[in-house]
Amino acid sequence: MIVTVTLNPALDLTLEVDGWVLGEVNRATKVGKVAGGKGINISRVLRELGEVTTALTILGTDSVAEFRRLAREAGCPIIYINVPGEVRTNIHLVDPGKPASLKVNQPGTPLSESQFHHFMLLYRQQLKGARFVCMGGSLPPGCPTDTYAQLASLCAEQEIPVLIDAGGEALRHALVFKPLIAKPNRRELEDALERRLSSQMEIYNGARELQSLGARCAVVTDGDRPVLGVWDDEAWVAHPPAIHPKGVTGAGDSLAAGLVAGLQRGEPFAEALRLGVACGTACCLEEEHNVASRKNIDRILAQVRVERWTG
Repeated sequence: MIVTVTLNPALDLTLEVDGWVLGEVNRATKVGKVAGGKGINISRVLRELGEVTTALTILGTDSVAEFRRLAREAGCPIIYINVPGEVRTNIHLVDPGKPASLKVNQPGTPLSESQFHHFMLLYRQQLKGARFVCMGGSLPPGCPTDTYAQLASLCAEQEIPVLIDAGGEALRHALVFKPLIAKPNRRELEDALERRLSSQMEIYNGARELQSLGARCAVVTDGDRPVLGVWDDEAWVAHPPAIHPKGVTGAGDSLAAGLVAGLQRGEPFAEALRLGVACGTACCLEEEHNVASRKNIDRILAQVRVERWTG
């Protein structure tokens, strides 16, 4: 069982508006809504890959029915605790005629110490059958920056490998408990190291620094650029094929799912990275907030070029 953790889930709402104009009344031509959040998205892709997974999350009581329905429609098994309030709604405004889109993320429902303790009871229970744990994404208001470290510490006690997909202090604190994989994007890596990274060599050095702080492996994404991965003393670069993307939301989550699935199947790191990049690329062929399909993953996999990092 691969367990994912989403402490700050979202109802991801996509509005497609042709030629929207600021200051005018605009009408959506297409509306989509899915159950989202980093761990939720990872579990959705893991299911596409045929892996057994459970997504642990925290749901505001006012949104439980809708979130459960959308998760069920997406084939994502969830286990959750209830807290008062609503699940946040993230809004994505898309104009098919424009390359850029507008995304607005809400902060989420505050989480008290007692509510987090309740979640930890659920988390401890689910770790009993876990072979891998994936955690990451934004923290809800009220959660300290060592929250992921607290979750990772329990995995370390039980020797359960962890993927942490976060940045800044949340990532730095978690590295103390030696996660198997740290998977930030470039901006998150910059936040964790508190410096700008302007070149691929600087990103490489940053990835190595994450290893020195505790991660065995570091994988760094940077938009549509090649993905850098370091594993022990190895270093690899994965080049995705050129595509015409429809949406990019969830691409990093899809990559994380493919990477974990490959490693769980016993594949060498370079091949697991190839699968991860294929999943991330396939996600970009879908409409916003739809995750990678197995059909596109299989088609793209052979087109991903993976080579050793030469500096």
